[in-house]
Amino acid sequence: MRLTQSFRFGPETAALASAWLRTHFGVKENLVLSAQGPTPIRHTLRQEDATMVICRTNQSVAQVALGIMQRGRMVSIPKGGEVAAEIADIAALKEGRKPRPNGEYAAFASFDELLEHVESDDGRRIKVLLDMIDIHGEDKLIGLLKSAGENYRRAQTAREAALVAGREPPVFNGTLVCTGHASKGLESDRVWLSDDFNGPAKREESQASPKGDVAVAPETARLLYVAMTRARRENNPLCVDAVRAVYKAMDPRHADTPTPDAGTLNVDHRPRKALGQKKLSGSWKPRPSYKKKMVAKDEITGRLQKPLTF
Repeated sequence: MRLTQSFRFGPETAALASAWLRTHFGVKENLVLSAQGPTPIRHTLRQEDATMVICRTNQSVAQVALGIMQRGRMVSIPKGGEVAAEIADIAALKEGRKPRPNGEYAAFASFDELLEHVESDDGRRIKVLLDMIDIHGEDKLIGLLKSAGENYRRAQTAREAALVAGREPPVFNGTLVCTGHASKGLESDRVWLSDDFNGPAKREESQASPKGDVAVAPETARLLYVAMTRARRENNPLCVDAVRAVYKAMDPRHADTPTPDAGTLNVDHRPRKALGQKKLSGSWKPRPSYKKKMVAKDEITGRLQKPLTF
């Protein structure tokens, strides 16, 4: 059964979501709204002004969250503890210990084996965590992510208590950062979609048609539908190539819509051996010059900022 009515977003987001369902699933019915004001699609909405950033992977959640923290803004992560546990598993492998038996890193017998996997196509997403560990260290990352998870828990507890008491829920003075899966059932005023959704859209799961459309695997298309319908006031899903293609096809006036910069870490993705890393009894150390390259990039000006510090 199809749910065609929404109370969350306004006509602009509804039109984009309806076009998305029509393009990828052949759904003819348009979404019907229930007394909601406008929720415009704004390519000018900056990541730093968003109240919610939705990513595809936990690794990108950690990367985006650190960039937002650098700007002095509070961050909450629904599953911050899970990302922290990933980093703890990597730390265990580096130290020659065993990671959690039920985690994805249990498949690796050693840290050297993990490094070999990172250089493969399937291991690219783990490289984001390794790059951040290079800069900040495991202990600091684990502390920050656990704190962000606790921020989310406190905010949700306060919200539920207010709703039970019949009061207006308090506003979280910060940014919620989560994966598309974790965003199900959530909503926020100003939502930004991260460009890491472009990974599968460009490589494994899709191909460009002669018309220039971007075909997306059904599971990814469903996830993006959820992500693009979380906003109550302003929405910017245009970092995602497939979404931007549907948006432009809705109206010729969108043809010149600029592509926003995701504003995430500007990471050097050359193979680790090319970066001069040296393995010593199951561990490795980056060159000092490599650390200096790991800097934040301003999403509006494109200029490199100072290395992330806390």
